[in-house]
Amino acid sequence: MFVVAVASVCLCASAWADEIPSCRLPPHAESVSLISNTPKTLRDAIQADIGDLANPGEDFNSTDVVEGGLLFKRLIFIWHSAELWIVATESGGIAYNDPIYAYRLKQGKAILLETSIAFPNTVCAVPTAYGLNNGHKSGQNRKWGGAQSVAQNRDSSISSRLRERSTLRQQRVG
Repeated sequence: MFVVAVASVCLCASAWADEIPSCRLPPHAESVSLISNTPKTLRDAIQADIGDLANPGEDFNSTDVVEGGLLFKRLIFIWHSAELWIVATESGGIAYNDPIYAYRLKQGKAILLETSIAFPNTVCAVPTAYGLNNGHKSGQNRKWGGAQSVAQNRDSSISSRLRERSTLRQQRVG
C-alpha cells in the first residue's frame, strides 16, 4: 500500500511546475501564443538554440522525475516589438528554472542576443530590461540603447570577466 502511494505522488510531481505569475503585456509589444505562429527564421533559431518546447499549459517534465513522452521544456510566452523578440521558457529537471532568450530578427536572420535565467517571480521583469515596456516601438531601452547595445554589453561583460580571470591567474602564478 505504501509503495503505491509513493508512486502516485511521484507521477503527479512530474507534471508540476512552479507557479509563474501572469505577466502584463508591455505597451507597444505583441504576444504570440505558439511558436508555430512566429516567423520561420525565429522558429528555426528556437529549435537550434532551445530544442522542442511544450506549448503553454501542456504537461512537461518539470522535475527530475521523468515521465515518458513529455518534453523537458515548455513555452511561457513570446513577446515582440519591431525586430526584438523575447522567448520565455520553463526548463525542468533537478534544477527547475526559466530561461529567457532575446532575439533580433533583421534581414531574414534571427540573432540570439542574450540568454537570461529567471525564476517564476522574475519572469515578468526580464522584458523590461530589453525596453519592451518603456514606450519605444522599436524595443529600444533607454539604458542600453536597444538590442544591438544589449549584444555589445554582453560582449564587453564577457571580455571584462575574461580579463579579470587572467589577472587572477597571473597573481596566483606570480
